[in-house]
Amino acid sequence: MSLEQEELVTEQMEEQTEEITDVATEETAAAETAEETETIKTETSSEEAEVLKEVEPSEEIESSEEVEPSEEVEPSEEVETSETVEVSEALEELKVSKDSEPSEETNSEELLTIKEKKSKFGQTISIGHVVAMMVGVLVLLITTSFLVQTMKRPEPEPEIPVVEEEPKVIVLSKLSASYMPSIAEIDFDIPAHTSHEEMLVSLMGWVKEFGRVNIREEANTDSMVLGQIVYGDAISMYEENGDFTRIRYLDPDSGEVLEGYCYTPFLSREKPDSAQIYLNVPLFKQGDPRWASKMIGGYETLGSAGCTTTCISMVESYVHGEDIYPNIMADKLPYTYDGLLTFPSRYTRYAGADYMQVILNLLHAGMPCLVSGYTSDGRTHWIVVVGYNGNGVDMNPADFVINDPGANRDTLARFFWDYPLFEKIVYYTG
Repeated sequence: MSLEQEELVTEQMEEQTEEITDVATEETAAAETAEETETIKTETSSEEAEVLKEVEPSEEIESSEEVEPSEEVEPSEEVETSETVEVSEALEELKVSKDSEPSEETNSEELLTIKEKKSKFGQTISIGHVVAMMVGVLVLLITTSFLVQTMKRPEPEPEIPVVEEEPKVIVLSKLSASYMPSIAEIDFDIPAHTSHEEMLVSLMGWVKEFGRVNIREEANTDSMVLGQIVYGDAISMYEENGDFTRIRYLDPDSGEVLEGYCYTPFLSREKPDSAQIYLNVPLFKQGDPRWASKMIGGYETLGSAGCTTTCISMVESYVHGEDIYPNIMADKLPYTYDGLLTFPSRYTRYAGADYMQVILNLLHAGMPCLVSGYTSDGRTHWIVVVGYNGNGVDMNPADFVINDPGANRDTLARFFWDYPLFEKIVYYTG
């Protein structure tokens, strides 16, 4: 019960107590009035009795004096006369007192009237008191019932006893990046007897299929593709589901976590030790209608002369871990009137004869590389080398994988088929 509700009930009880006190006070006053009347009557009777007592001895004296006649009569008469006068005066005073005081009949009538009024008043007060008490009790019952219904709470469900057992597994919520850089979170059960190092090793996996491998939402080829991983990427491998395995991958550049299902034959519990490498560099096309009409220089567009800009946007997106589209990149680069651009200072140029070994070294260092070639008639084109599928000894252009912004060429050999003259390589140095 709240404090306000308790105060309301207290006020109602105080009002009922005051009513009962008033009734008792009135009854007491009526009783005092009746007692005063009876006292007056008693005092009057007592005064009359005292006067009579005073008169009777005088009369005895008078009769005794008459029995013994004496020669000295006159003095006796004088005494009798004086005593008679005193009695007469006393009777006069008594008469006056009786005249000034109410008579016994009057007192009786007044007393009867008071008793009748008292009786009627008492009956009225008693009925009103009973009604007030009934109303108060009714109000109190209603209030109490309302408060009980309002404050009634459902009984708590009985607790189910829990049988404690020895823990059989431990749950890890997050692992240190120093142990496994490619894992952001682990929230599955690990056998309790497995050590931390053994657990990390048992979870490790790699992509062994050269190229890109899809991560799907469900364990089938019809489900949505959530992202892609490439050859050599370190992953966490969980349970198998048919031909698929649930994996988790942490992008070391963007910090994005991808979790889904990959085709099991593309994965391995052993780290690839070959020279093959593939970088997950996004592929943009300069002819994409979203930015093909973007002007660069005085009259060229990205669609007509934006291969270099598109290649830079691919490298910058890979380095920063977020997509930087060619139209956004174009606003950050300086162009000549003819649409030629100058590379930012964070890029380094190289044109030595061993450029393919330099490219392989850059790939193993995790950095893609831009390559330009030209034709005999002066046409120039740029592509991005993103992978290597050779043995690490023979520098064969066919083993280098490329992203071509202007065509569907996928190897450096095919690029040199159309642009046979090597010009230079450019790579990001920060």
